[in-house]
Amino acid sequence: MRDVGLQPFFRYVPSCVFTLKMSLETCQIAIREVGGLEVLINLLDTDEVKCKIGALKILKQISMNASIRRSIADLGGLQTMVAILDMPNNNQLRCLAAETIANVARFKRSRRTVRQYGGIEKLVSLLQGAKGQEADR
Repeated sequence: MRDVGLQPFFRYVPSCVFTLKMSLETCQIAIREVGGLEVLINLLDTDEVKCKIGALKILKQISMNASIRRSIADLGGLQTMVAILDMPNNNQLRCLAAETIANVARFKRSRRTVRQYGGIEKLVSLLQGAKGQEADR
């Protein structure tokens, strides 16, 4: 996915998907059926922050669906999102990853994956950072 020639193309994929009504289960399932979940999860591995943000916005919305949650976990999306929690200097990206993790981690296997990859500590650290920022205001 790190092919530089493809990055401009994938930068626009999330914005095209936003035109769909993500709250409809038919749209959520359609994204999964045409391989859209794989594309969205691969976008999380790019160096482009905008691609990651767009993909996470979509994943956050569609991960309300139980079958989509399981598919995200099966495709290794949780591991990638937990790794994003370590990214410095981008609170929007980290918060979107945390919200999506919260949606996906509603079944036992996914919660175990989050724990195995150090997600609990990273999520707590994110909360502590947010609490510290509130105190500074």
